[in-house]
Amino acid sequence: MIRRADRDNAGIVAECQALEKPRLQEDDLASLKFWKDQEAAKPEVRVRLKLLRVATKRAVLKRDWLRDDSALQNLLILKRPTGTNFHVRVLEADRLKVLWSKIGQDWSHDEVVAALRLYAKLWNQPISKAIGSPVEMMAQQIGRVSTGVYNKLMNLRALDPRAIQKGLAGGSRVDRAVWD
Repeated sequence: MIRRADRDNAGIVAECQALEKPRLQEDDLASLKFWKDQEAAKPEVRVRLKLLRVATKRAVLKRDWLRDDSALQNLLILKRPTGTNFHVRVLEADRLKVLWSKIGQDWSHDEVVAALRLYAKLWNQPISKAIGSPVEMMAQQIGRVSTGVYNKLMNLRALDPRAIQKGLAGGSRVDRAVWD
């Protein structure tokens, strides 16, 4: 995975496949124009990558989402963000693949039904997306990020005539159909 490190948009923005083992080599000639300091392009331990997917703006896996995920909260990229290459454990890689496959996709009818069941279970209680919360546990089960599940619950709250607190307007037609 390739990350973007600026503060507001930090996260995973691309998926790559390593084509070789890391080895001492010069940088690719096509990338030299991107170096500010040509000294940085000296031979170093590098690996050639094949770009598999680049995220659209809607499909970036945001750093904050990774921090709020019990399976991903210990990613080395979150603990040492100034590095360039990070070991990812098998369970972390599996979770990233699941999130990567769903990010940017609309919620299915079944996912909204699951969210409605959770909304009913949490009715009139504080709703948290903290690690270990019902929201985070549901996110793990359905392959979504905690923030997405939280926002879906807030979409449902906006449809609930009993709710005193405001929800998030902008729910989908599927949300309305499931609610009805």
